[in-house]
Amino acid sequence: MGHGVVREWRCRCGKLLGVVHHRRIHLRFPGPHEYFVTRPVTTSCPKCRTMNEIADDGDDALTGR
Repeated sequence: MGHGVVREWRCRCGKLLGVVHHRRIHLRFPGPHEYFVTRPVTTSCPKCRTMNEIADDGDDALTGR
């Protein structure tokens, strides 16, 4: 997926939501569900159902709300 900082995107409950590769995010869920998306991204945590978001504001702020 190219170069750059790679880091985990986790819900505040600790569940891994995806892997962040600068502007692209790799999401994988149980079954045949695998996605490569760009910002902004919003997803619900499969464990606690909290909505989580990565904004398209130029920084790497990861939020759970």
